[in-house]
Amino acid sequence: MRYLIITTIADGFLRVDARILGLSLMILMIVLVFLWILFKAIQRDIKRGPKAFMHTGTFTCIVMFLGWGGFFAIVMYGQRFFNSQSAKEQAPLIFISILYLIIFFVISYKASKRADKLRIDQIKKIANLLKLSFSDEGNQSIIKGLSEFHLFSQGSSKKITNMIHGNYRNHEFALFDYEYVVKGKDSSSLYKQSVIWFHSENLRLPNFALRPENLFHKIGGVLGYQDIDFKSHPEFSKAFLLRGNDEPKIRDIFKNEVLNFFESLEEISVEGGDNQLILYRHQVRITPEELEQFIDEGFQVLQRFVRSD
Repeated sequence: MRYLIITTIADGFLRVDARILGLSLMILMIVLVFLWILFKAIQRDIKRGPKAFMHTGTFTCIVMFLGWGGFFAIVMYGQRFFNSQSAKEQAPLIFISILYLIIFFVISYKASKRADKLRIDQIKKIANLLKLSFSDEGNQSIIKGLSEFHLFSQGSSKKITNMIHGNYRNHEFALFDYEYVVKGKDSSSLYKQSVIWFHSENLRLPNFALRPENLFHKIGGVLGYQDIDFKSHPEFSKAFLLRGNDEPKIRDIFKNEVLNFFESLEEISVEGGDNQLILYRHQVRITPEELEQFIDEGFQVLQRFVRSD
């Protein structure tokens, strides 16, 4: 009888431990995936150089993490000097903590505004050199014309700013900052990126969206999520997710030369439809130092899809 009771209790503990172990492993896997995504984002952004890195969302997250980390460090270590339950005796700690947060956010805000102003001033100079117009607010009507594109179908509070626009190299061309907000149950996320837009009568494109393939896309592919792959170009198929309604026409425009070209590019997203084409890097705002290179890259992409007839 005693043996039976001990065995029953032991089995109960094993069941509980198995559940806890399973849950712990699941949480660990989620944390590892998150850290891997963060590591790849940091690795990608650092490659662009120190100045460019300071304009990325990754850098903003690191600054915010350090800021809040400093706040919690003050609170935790401050408890050693103000070891009391009395609110009156803890008033200096509360004051120091709040003052720290105010100073941190004011400095961050001022630094961000100054960096943005310098960036915009430099972009204006480049627009003048290229003999193109510049607009702080941009042409918001472009969003309506691109509503079927994946990028412009995301989120709300969509806004175009800092637009360079005009006829350049015999094509209607625009480069602008585009932002949108994705709202969750408890929080919202702001996404900013620089976008190149082309409008050309020499484009006859089926609707397609090409973007870097990540872990979730690969899992989705196993479950039936559309991804147009090319057996002749496994590196392209591994690196990119390609989607669209008219697969035969999409395969027709993605010829060997186009596939080889995209294999040489990193982290780029391209979308097309009819006589319009856009390209961008998700959550990447281009710095003035990268602007001319990004424009050249955009025209290289355009030339792969322009019809010669």
